[in-house]
Amino acid sequence: MAIALAALSLPFLFFVPWADLLNVHDPNVARESPRVVATVLACFLVQLPFCIVPAIYAAYQRGHIAAVFTGATSLLTLAALAVGMRFGFSLASIVLVTSGAGIGLLFVNLVLAVREMPWLAPRFRHISLTALRALGRTSGALFVFQIGTLLVGETQSLIIARRLGLSQVAEWSVLMRVYLLLPILVQMIDVPLMPALREAHVRGEREWFATAFWRMAKLKLLIAAAGCVLYAFGGNLVANLIGGADFHFDARVWVACGVSLLVTVWVQSYSDLLIAVDRFRLLVFTVLIDGVVTTALGYILAPSLGIFGVMLARPAFSLLVSAWLLPVMCREWVRLRPA
Repeated sequence: MAIALAALSLPFLFFVPWADLLNVHDPNVARESPRVVATVLACFLVQLPFCIVPAIYAAYQRGHIAAVFTGATSLLTLAALAVGMRFGFSLASIVLVTSGAGIGLLFVNLVLAVREMPWLAPRFRHISLTALRALGRTSGALFVFQIGTLLVGETQSLIIARRLGLSQVAEWSVLMRVYLLLPILVQMIDVPLMPALREAHVRGEREWFATAFWRMAKLKLLIAAAGCVLYAFGGNLVANLIGGADFHFDARVWVACGVSLLVTVWVQSYSDLLIAVDRFRLLVFTVLIDGVVTTALGYILAPSLGIFGVMLARPAFSLLVSAWLLPVMCREWVRLRPA
């Protein structure tokens, strides 16, 4: 997949006017834009095959090992960034050293995983059309699911650059750093739970399945509620600490963050359930539509409402459609509610 994506992406690197697309006006930054895009793409494609490592640990319910490497990657990336800034690296070089640090640790983690679990080492004799078809039926749908997820979560910076200017991208980035603190905490609960739910479903342990789902859903919603309080009373303070400057966002922006967090946690709980029971075809469709609607709505609202409009667009489709549609789809597996 990485090789195929590289071949498909090469024409875009040479023929797309990246400076115009990113709304870059500074001549020096404009000249560097193609190199930065090429470096980001190269790092992404090199990293892509190694992304299976956290999935291996999750499948064997040993997510804590992947979490240790994730933390180490964050620290090493921060150190690489500090070195790059200290010695005046170009933007493309900074992308290379920071991403390279993460890729290096992923490779080390892969070597350790295969050494510890040698039966997982890749072998050409394991390749068969039957296995490829089985993988394709599952991974193809999940690939489309990830595209929709990327549209929901990763297109806002480009929209803001085009509609509001590059100066607003930095503010959005700081806002997202604050907003994502709580979703990351919730994800730490989701990652180890997913394989357990899958195993319970395969074993037919429906009572445990429903009980675990509702308990984790309540816990995550409590965390989200606490996050709303954090956004309302400490959001700007945390933004100033993270951004190292005086950032101040309107109260309505933090309200939109709270709504987005609650809706995301609610919908994500049912999304995880559908993936665990291998019934995610309709989920893929809804997520893809969500991505298109979020992107289009953010593009429309940005000029008149600014960052608030972009933030407002994130939960719109989920709030109006997914928040009730997914629970209806999941009622067969969660109706055994604990007393």
